Amino acid sequence: MRTMHLKKAIALAVAAVFAVALGALAQEPAAGSDLKAGTVTRLDSEAKMISLKATNKEGLPAPGVDAKELTIYWDQATKVEGTLREGELIHFRAVERNGKTVATFILVGKVAPKPQGM
Repeated sequence: MRTMHLKKAIALAVAAVFAVALGALAQEPAAGSDLKAGTVTRLDSEAKMISLKATNKEGLPAPGVDAKELTIYWDQATKVEGTLREGELIHFRAVERNGKTVATFILVGKVAPKPQGM
């Protein structure tokens, strides 16, 4: 009886460690990743909503985007690096969920350039 409980406990512990590690890897931006960028025009912390103007990664209006206004939301699972404020350039990755664009990752500021030779 004890052996069965021990095996179940070990299996659950291994599964939990694997799930946490996999979730952490999924949240990290990769070099050359598909991050989108924009400048925050309105921030509503209570509603967890950001309105922004689409830009390129340097914060300039993106060609062909026509300064498109976007609205994204975040939740407790969203990884946020930096302090969100109006006027800040942000880079984000998002998914569609229940008709809303929900950020899975937000980086405030410019993305550091990839080191040469890597």
